[in-house]
Amino acid sequence: MIPEIREKIIVRFQQMVKGVELSHDVTATLQITPGYPVLVNDPLLVKHTQDVAAEVLGGDHVHSLRPRMGAEDFAYFCNKWGGIMVGLGCHDPNKGMQHGLHSPYFDFDETVLDIGTRLFGQVLKRYLEKSTATTA
Repeated sequence: MIPEIREKIIVRFQQMVKGVELSHDVTATLQITPGYPVLVNDPLLVKHTQDVAAEVLGGDHVHSLRPRMGAEDFAYFCNKWGGIMVGLGCHDPNKGMQHGLHSPYFDFDETVLDIGTRLFGQVLKRYLEKSTATTA
C-alpha cells in the first residue's frame, strides 16, 4: 500500500506544478530524486518484540516512537521479508555520550551491547518457540 500512496503523492505534485504553470503563465520543472523505500515495521513482530522486551527489560524501559522521516536501507529488507527497526538507546549524557550517530563526536554506552544481545536472543527464542508450537 505504501508504494501506491507514494505514487499518488507524486501525481499530485505533478498536478500542482502544472496548475502553477497554467495559473502564472510560467514553465516549471518538478524533479523527484528516488530514495530509499519507506521502512514499515511488521505489526506482529512489533507486538512480539514489545512483549518480550517488557519481560526482559521491564515495561518501563520499552518505548515506541512515533513514525519519522528519514532514510534507511534496512527498508529493503523489511519490504522483502518483514522486520522491525529497534533502537537500544545507547546515549548517556551523564557520560558525555549525547551526540547523534552521524556526528564525529558519536560515542555510545557499550552496556547496550549486552542488553541488546539478551533482548534479541530472547526475541528470537520466543519467536521460534511460537513457530514450533503452531506447526506441531
